[in-house]
Amino acid sequence: MLEGLFDIQEQPSEGTKKSYHVKVNPAHVVFQGHFPDQPVLPGVAMVYLSRFLTEKISGKSIKLKDASQIKFLNLLDPRVNPEFIYTNEIVKEADGLIYVKGEMKFNELTFFKISATYN
Repeated sequence: MLEGLFDIQEQPSEGTKKSYHVKVNPAHVVFQGHFPDQPVLPGVAMVYLSRFLTEKISGKSIKLKDASQIKFLNLLDPRVNPEFIYTNEIVKEADGLIYVKGEMKFNELTFFKISATYN
């Protein structure tokens, strides 16, 4: 369902903290239902992006186990903000769990933050 929603380009970075330049496809079908006259990137798409990028960094297939923090701070209208920087950091890996912090922002405008555990 979310295929083709994002165009993701990794930015130069080191270690387990990675940054990505992400472009949103404003013509994607998801915006027909969320919402037709006022498109807003769904929260589930932001959470999906966190998991997807954590899989990319870790090289493992994972599932969301727990989220100690999920904050939707500003609406992302793809007509107004069609791109953003997503920073994803693996804070710790232990006992088969991956602890992650993620943040989605454009300049000083933060759209989303997450602190999550994946397994």
